[in-house]
Amino acid sequence: MLKALFKLFGERKPKASEPKHASITSYPDRIYIDTYDKVGKETWDWRSALIVTKLPIDATNEEIGKTVRVHLELTRYNVKIEKPKAAADRWYKYLTAHGFEAAVQLYDDALRVNIYETGGNIMLVPTYNDGSTGRSRGFHAKEWDAFKCKLTDSDEKLGAMVRKALKRCSD
Repeated sequence: MLKALFKLFGERKPKASEPKHASITSYPDRIYIDTYDKVGKETWDWRSALIVTKLPIDATNEEIGKTVRVHLELTRYNVKIEKPKAAADRWYKYLTAHGFEAAVQLYDDALRVNIYETGGNIMLVPTYNDGSTGRSRGFHAKEWDAFKCKLTDSDEKLGAMVRKALKRCSD
């Protein structure tokens, strides 16, 4: 049934009522911005589109804001989910897109903010980093610390808000 729906509707841009998703991950010397695609109906059914932009840590707020908007616009829905072996290959591609060889490098000294565009707003959700090993490994949303800005705010203001959200990751 699901395969038939994918064939019928295929990949598409999100409708105005559907959220778009990106993330920004900051390291001591660089910033990565990722696009995410919707792969299912559940809230958590997002996966990296492997579209990554690397910025220097001293990028201007305007550059950050502009790049975040570009990545939000690249969000797609109804993206096909790979078989398990392909998913393992995708994880390796995800790591290499960020310039890493192992998960420990991805999480080491990293701060991440999940970014959603929905309802005329951009929601910034800081995360806490539980590292690359253990039961609770990975980045976890600090939804209680989330805040939003208007879609009509300038790139400069959006970039400043992203930096503010990154600071909340380490609080």
